[in-house]
Amino acid sequence: WDISVKEVKVGNVRCLWNWPSSFESPELVPAKCLYVHGGAFCLGSPETHIQLTSQIATRGQIAVLSPDYRRCPEFPLSAAQEDCIEVYKWMVENCQSCGGDAAADGNTIASNKGV
Repeated sequence: WDISVKEVKVGNVRCLWNWPSSFESPELVPAKCLYVHGGAFCLGSPETHIQLTSQIATRGQIAVLSPDYRRCPEFPLSAAQEDCIEVYKWMVENCQSCGGDAAADGNTIASNKGV
């Protein structure tokens, strides 16, 4: 995939931007997507899902932001939701779509309810 990747901090949450390399930066990509990875709230990271988020970015010609939310058992379940809400609020003005997989659907829904 012809993709660029950049690590950023949104509040206290480490995130990865993936976007088509035809754009200089994720800010220049017209459409943006928040992608919350799955992993039953205890596994996974933006890096474990980078092939998928790179495909989404390339095929959709969008910038994809994936948060590295806090996971169990080191943190309570509510920590993951708090992190996702924080990132969602940060993106709300630019986000064109929001999605995830498996446990991430619960985080995505919880994030939308928490706003």
